[in-house]
Amino acid sequence: MKKKMTAVCALTCAAFLCACAAGQGEMTESIANMSEEEAASADGQHTTEGTAPAEGQHTAEGTDPAQGQHTAEGTAPAEGQAADVQSGGTNENGQDASSAVPMQGLMHGNLGAIGSGFLAYTLPEQDGEDYKLCFFKEEDGKEFDFGKPLLETEYYPLELADYIFPDVRDNNVPIGKFIEIYFFDTITIGGDSTSGLAVVASYDVNGETCYDTRIYSWNGTGYSAEETLMQEFNEQYSNTQDYPVDKLYCL
Repeated sequence: MKKKMTAVCALTCAAFLCACAAGQGEMTESIANMSEEEAASADGQHTTEGTAPAEGQHTAEGTDPAQGQHTAEGTAPAEGQAADVQSGGTNENGQDASSAVPMQGLMHGNLGAIGSGFLAYTLPEQDGEDYKLCFFKEEDGKEFDFGKPLLETEYYPLELADYIFPDVRDNNVPIGKFIEIYFFDTITIGGDSTSGLAVVASYDVNGETCYDTRIYSWNGTGYSAEETLMQEFNEQYSNTQDYPVDKLYCL
């Protein structure tokens, strides 16, 4: 009888151990399956996003934020402007900038028989080039910010000028490296009080400051250079240290 009970207990223990082993196997398989599902889920999320957030932004925009801004604007502001003048387009005033040149204003008002408008001069952009005087009339349909070039350089197409003063030398060759307009004013010439314009510019000539005088008189249809008067002034006052501008009012 005791042996029977022992055998029964042994069988019962064996059955219990087998059941536990089977249960542990199912649990292990379940855990393994869960890990695979979680891994698949994580992989799915990674696949959906494509990349990490920063890289995702990079993919959407094509460039990083700074490069995206550069692409949209084309160039830096300071360069965006240099680029329009040289390669065409419009300047900040909405004008054709394909042939725009740097200009500095001299006066805004009435200029003798030409009329009312804006007198300016072009700034030489390279050695061996002199300035040009030009005049823009005030007319309906023209939109120029005349006040701005009186304070700073502005770009305008020279072709839009209503009048361009004649050069005083062949090929507009300067006497040296242009520095600035030293003096300008409207004047009268001769006993008949012909209206005119006098402009004195300073130049760097071999390290010294020299002056070049332009004198224009109105001939009824335009301005012409007064060759004799200009030669006299340039011979006497080109190298002076104190240019006598008062003499330009007594011609």
